[in-house]
Amino acid sequence: MRGRATGHRHCRLIFPRAAGLERHAAGPENSLSLTPSEVRVIVIGAMLALFLAALDQTIVATALPPIANDLGDFALISWVVTAYLLTSTCATPIVGKLATSMAGAGS
Repeated sequence: MRGRATGHRHCRLIFPRAAGLERHAAGPENSLSLTPSEVRVIVIGAMLALFLAALDQTIVATALPPIANDLGDFALISWVVTAYLLTSTCATPIVGKLATSMAGAGS
């Protein structure tokens, strides 16, 4: 085997050592096999993530004018947006690590 294999149950994925530098022939050791129900779960999960991101942006956009009004100056809205973006950027990897560790603890 010319790569590092990772997988969980029925899913097997091969990462070539020099990704993009060499092509491997299509074969059983270089393929990803998922059942249709697993593909469905992945697509639904991606769609749910996109929906929640859009919903989050809608809520934040609706809440910005009252927040700026409470601050007393509409020019301070850029600081609110910056604080929100920094917080969400910092929280994303933390939540991802927690989700990964919780998923590993359950199996």
